[in-house]
Amino acid sequence: MKIPKEKQAAFEELYTPTRLVTAQTPPAFIFSTSDDGVVPVEASVEFYSALKKAGVSAELHIFRHGPHGVGLGEAMRCWTNGRCSSRNGCATRAC
Repeated sequence: MKIPKEKQAAFEELYTPTRLVTAQTPPAFIFSTSDDGVVPVEASVEFYSALKKAGVSAELHIFRHGPHGVGLGEAMRCWTNGRCSSRNGCATRAC
């Protein structure tokens, strides 16, 4: 999704997770992939850092490969018995 330049600041203010973290933010489990084509993995690292700075319990897992949203819905079918399979573009091998 391409945000028009004149609307970028307002969009970032509303939707950038690091800007919304407070001490009351619930604990978080963050699942990311290094080659996500939508959200750079650095955003997950920044979010994790903001949570820790606010004293919020957080866990961050970064996998080498996997498309955006791999941990949601249909993509989860490739996960079996707590291990990930490489078929269907599922995330593989922790970094």
